[in-house]
Amino acid sequence: MSNSLLKPHNRLSPEVIAEAESHLSKRDKKLAKLIRNVGPCTMDVSNSSKFEMLISTIISQQLSNAASTTIFNRLIECAGGITNLAKRLNNLSVDDIRTCGVSTTKANSILQIAKLVSTKQLDLELLSEAHDEDVYRTLTSITGVGPWTVQMFLMFALRRTDIFSPGDVGLRRGIMKLYGMQDKPTETDMLVIAEKWSPYRTVASWYLWRLID
Repeated sequence: MSNSLLKPHNRLSPEVIAEAESHLSKRDKKLAKLIRNVGPCTMDVSNSSKFEMLISTIISQQLSNAASTTIFNRLIECAGGITNLAKRLNNLSVDDIRTCGVSTTKANSILQIAKLVSTKQLDLELLSEAHDEDVYRTLTSITGVGPWTVQMFLMFALRRTDIFSPGDVGLRRGIMKLYGMQDKPTETDMLVIAEKWSPYRTVASWYLWRLID
């Protein structure tokens, strides 16, 4: 997770993404070439449901995008619709959720989050104004939510500009391909490499994922 102390209002927007592309191109010649080849970053910076995005991220742990999307859609169908999803999920059991294709651990996490949100013990909207470190502490207190899940939530739900996930397999593959590496970089190696992309490591990550698509 980023150790940046950026203020909470530093969020991705079309203008910030354009600034990021320029900054990254100046700091890294290989990344500059990738940016030219891929074209403008098209990360979704809309205000999507943070609850839905957190549940989707839980599901997607160690799964492909296609598989996680299929499972998420099954979950919505099982819950009876996406409206008031947290309350709908509270009516399901662990076994109900497991039939959608998730593990017992993920099912328990989903139900715990649904309960916390529906009882207002967890307000995901308030996290929009919290610093990265506070978001991390809040979410990792939930069973089954680790660093990777928080990093993806910070990137895609809260749209933070300077998040990097050294444990992400796709980013490791992207770095290896970008720099022509034969050996897998360690997480420490990846953090060192990514440091030059700050304060726009989120956008750099998006391009690395495109490189291996």
